[in-house]
Amino acid sequence: MSFFFATQTAQPMSPVARAFCAGVPLTACNDNGDEAAATALLHATLRHFAEFGLSAAAKARDFAAEAHHEGDECEAKHWMAICRMLDRRMACAAEMRALIA
Repeated sequence: MSFFFATQTAQPMSPVARAFCAGVPLTACNDNGDEAAATALLHATLRHFAEFGLSAAAKARDFAAEAHHEGDECEAKHWMAICRMLDRRMACAAEMRALIA
């Protein structure tokens, strides 16, 4: 037997609605960082995407690997952040390969 539950729509903060939403934060998830740094990274990512198109994530991953091999960890982190913004799975896989290798 199926059971469906619908809360009241006239009163948005009914006791049942508060019980179901007790652990939900009331702010947006992206409101917890340094806005200037996030904006600069977004602009760098968009410029990189404009230059390389759909291969931008792979290029950023390659630039990060090259910077890592040269010993420039700050530059490698920058390129991995760009790669992560474009393709999170590719960035995670690249970081796992770097940890294993």
